Amino acid sequence: MMARRIRDYIEQVLTCEQRAVCDQEGSFVVIACPGSGKTRTAGTRFGWRIANYTSRRVGVAAISFTNVACEEIVDHLSGLGFRGVPQWPHFLGTIDSFVNQFVFLPFGHLAMGCSRRPDVVHPQSTLYPWVESAMRTKALAGCYSKGCGSTLFGFAVDGTLVWRGGTRKRQPSCDRDQCGAVKGVMVRGAFALPSDAMYWAMCVLRDYPAICRAIARRFPEIIVDEAQDTSETQVAIIRALAAAGCDIALVGDPDQSIYDFNGARPDLFESFAKEWPPLRLTTSFRSSQLICNAVCRFASGDRDPMTATGEHKECPLTPVVVKYPLGAEVDLLPRFRAILEEREITPDNAAVLAWTHDLVSKMRGKDNDDWPRGLTPVAKALARAAAYRDQLPPLRAEAHRDVMWALLRICFGVGHYGLGYKAIAPVGIREWRRIGWSAHSGESDHAFRSKVTARSG
Repeated sequence: MMARRIRDYIEQVLTCEQRAVCDQEGSFVVIACPGSGKTRTAGTRFGWRIANYTSRRVGVAAISFTNVACEEIVDHLSGLGFRGVPQWPHFLGTIDSFVNQFVFLPFGHLAMGCSRRPDVVHPQSTLYPWVESAMRTKALAGCYSKGCGSTLFGFAVDGTLVWRGGTRKRQPSCDRDQCGAVKGVMVRGAFALPSDAMYWAMCVLRDYPAICRAIARRFPEIIVDEAQDTSETQVAIIRALAAAGCDIALVGDPDQSIYDFNGARPDLFESFAKEWPPLRLTTSFRSSQLICNAVCRFASGDRDPMTATGEHKECPLTPVVVKYPLGAEVDLLPRFRAILEEREITPDNAAVLAWTHDLVSKMRGKDNDDWPRGLTPVAKALARAAAYRDQLPPLRAEAHRDVMWALLRICFGVGHYGLGYKAIAPVGIREWRRIGWSAHSGESDHAFRSKVTARSG
């Protein structure tokens, strides 16, 4: 029944291009245009392959780069008749969770050379402060005095250390031996940051072919959504599994890569299309035909013409490309306001998106400070806490953590217990936590401050 229902959906709802993706065999690449429903197509293929699997020991894995994309696949599967997240023997989750669960956590100690199985330490986890304190030894203190830390550099594919601080933080002039010593402390303690875990997992698959073949037998088919955001290390992992006999379906759009700060290499994703059969999704359900035509002018590579469909396909608004010289970013918002007035669009129905926070600051300048701002970090934390609280079952620990952080920022202007401890002390830690449990996102900043001030005397 399930297989028949999904087949009817494929035949009646999906386009010819999307049906080809669902029916393709072997390893292949899907190059999708914006708004072409690539995640929905990947989810449909995932459901179709699951419905036709009879083995209880091997299954299909669908992985993406964000929890949001995974949740979108789950919602789509529920529309196809599935209940919740597919369970054993199949897998649905992020690429980090897949690599950690099946490669790094069980086998990472082999590549790291440590005596016990390793742990992944996130900067937000409870173990991370211990790891940081272990690295703040006298021999390694120079890294921290220069503003560097373990999270700001990682391993390249060849094992050399590379800067991970992005463009917002300038790499300090330091001794690479010091960086290697920091990583050595973590390796001896059997700890790894998420980016390091990906590197050690790659080493496991490279140096232990039997493990690689075992994982390929466990998951003979893997679907990778948003594959344009793969890093060089992740591409090496994909190639190792493909060489071991796993069929890989890569779905993505090179022009929608957003993880360049994390080492994303969309050019490597495109290189797969020269080795594996390429399929294309060229129908956009999101934009008008005028926008599709403009996108093709700026698209990278050999982009096929895009065809708009849906209710917005005949929208007459013509896209406008505004050029500006470097240093004149502050003039962009007034020009945008003029375009809105010309087209009779109110600012409440418009949005300004920028690539970096630095560009946003330059656009605002001093003259455009009245432009509507987005949610503050405090508002985001409180909204996230409310979402955690309202889940079934409620994620109370996560909600409490975000509320505590918001309270520190509101009342004392700090976001860390260590910095705010002296300010919290007059209130008392028990009373401080009680305030946090009773606080909710509907209260104003003034109400929060009043509570704390009244209790601190």
